[in-house]
Amino acid sequence: MKLRSIVDQAKAHVGEAASLKKLDSMRDSLQHQLQAQVAMAKVQAAEAAVSGKQLLSETRDKLQVALDETQRKATEIAHQAAALIPQVAELEPILKQLGFVVCNIDVTLSIAPSLAVIIEQQDAYLGESLDALLKERQLPLTGFQDKVLHLLARATDFAANITTNYGYRAIQYELVLLPPGVIIHFGPHEPDLLKPSLNVKIEDSPPDTLTSGEDEASLPAVESPVEDLPISSAGDEHAPQ
Repeated sequence: MKLRSIVDQAKAHVGEAASLKKLDSMRDSLQHQLQAQVAMAKVQAAEAAVSGKQLLSETRDKLQVALDETQRKATEIAHQAAALIPQVAELEPILKQLGFVVCNIDVTLSIAPSLAVIIEQQDAYLGESLDALLKERQLPLTGFQDKVLHLLARATDFAANITTNYGYRAIQYELVLLPPGVIIHFGPHEPDLLKPSLNVKIEDSPPDTLTSGEDEASLPAVESPVEDLPISSAGDEHAPQ
């Protein structure tokens, strides 16, 4: 009986020892797995950091390229504006012959430079067709002058229709040469504090149109932000559509 008890105790001790060994083995396995996961996490974090730095560097390079291109274009347009000043000086006496007085020349130096000539029509020429004056006087014009004056003729025809139908009178014309277009500044035909002013912009083709030397390309149709105006345009090829 005592021998069996000793044997049972021995078996129990062996079983406990086996369990402890198994637990130690499981603990070592879990520790190895944890270490492997930590190592993998470190590798992934390092790769993500490298990828993030690379992406940031690539984005910075693209932004720099875009900035350089913008500055290059701005410099190019600024040079165009400077080159237009002598042509504007040559255009001024022609405008005077056609009944317009140059009030100001506005040059804006920015990321998108612009050049505008602000003119007013003399009272003696109000209501006269600029196209008719150009045909009548047969002035020798450069390609630049011809394009500017025909753009202005479209604007004056438009302004005449606005005056006839709504009573607004064109006070000034802003000849925008960069980019090409005309801004018409309207005021009430008769002083009226209750009647607001009206500004209309008639745009032409891209900026290089007016700097293309003697190119005689036809001008595109008028695009005006004033919509749904029932302007009478019968027989008037320059009236807005």
